[in-house]
Amino acid sequence: MTTTHEIKMEDGTMVKTVAVYVHHRRKETLRPFLQRMYETSDMVIGLNMEWSSSPHEKVALLKPCSGVGCALIQLDLQDTKSPSYLNNLLANDDVIFAGVHLKERLKLLRKTYGFKIKNAVDLSVMAASVLHQPRLGAYGVRRLASEVLCQQWKPRPLSITDEDWPARHAELILNKSRFNKDQIECPTVEAYAAYKTAKRLLSEEIVPKTFEFISL
Repeated sequence: MTTTHEIKMEDGTMVKTVAVYVHHRRKETLRPFLQRMYETSDMVIGLNMEWSSSPHEKVALLKPCSGVGCALIQLDLQDTKSPSYLNNLLANDDVIFAGVHLKERLKLLRKTYGFKIKNAVDLSVMAASVLHQPRLGAYGVRRLASEVLCQQWKPRPLSITDEDWPARHAELILNKSRFNKDQIECPTVEAYAAYKTAKRLLSEEIVPKTFEFISL
């Protein structure tokens, strides 16, 4: 089961988001997603994640976003049992994955599901380093995007930030339930913000050639 949504971003861009709820629909969603990236020669993916803390801390929702659109991919224990097209995408040498506070999150992603990401960049570290502003290393993705892109990005809605969100999100994953408007729009905005921030920071006039990428 998949659902498709058109969502307006803070910069006015309309982004197409596909929510993927079942394993066998991933390939048909991600393969054209990657193909269009090759066609446009834009191999950067903004990567964000949602967490579930019950019963153990783990990544429950993977949110990749590129110049061709976004995907919301529910993860579950089946991801630990068999290889999938998602594994192939994450391990693709041609793709750069970029996100905020990414290093520890990638470690947990690998520990829980065995996913290996070849090329990743932590935007928190990069922004603090190349812009010479250490405070940026503490920012979340929306605030970091506001600073780097010089455009205001609204905070998360209260319906997403309340303390019950991890438990409710875990229940949605377990029951393969569809997300509501906020649960689609919020992760799309944040994944897109990561993508746009990455494109800016990775531009040749900003990032030094010596910056080290993460490989986990």
